[in-house]
Amino acid sequence: ADITQADSGRAWRQLAAIGTEGDGAAFTGASNTPWHGSLAAPGVIVAGNMLAGPKVLDAILSGFRAKQGPWPDRLLAALAAGQTAGPAGSDS
Repeated sequence: ADITQADSGRAWRQLAAIGTEGDGAAFTGASNTPWHGSLAAPGVIVAGNMLAGPKVLDAILSGFRAKQGPWPDRLLAALAAGQTAGPAGSDS
């Protein structure tokens, strides 16, 4: 709770964390750039700002879950899925 308490930078902060049991949580301050948000699922958190909309988070999570193998490969698949769903500068 201390890291999301009110201070001069709280409104611009974005945080995401996963616990040792795979539970996760995320926080995005209200002044982050449009569009911003997060999704938490068992063992994974997707968070971002400057996104084209929620469809990007959905695509990233789906891309991560669909890919099998080492974590770096899953991460790259997730990022590629997000880029396809909403490239930088596109409208939501």
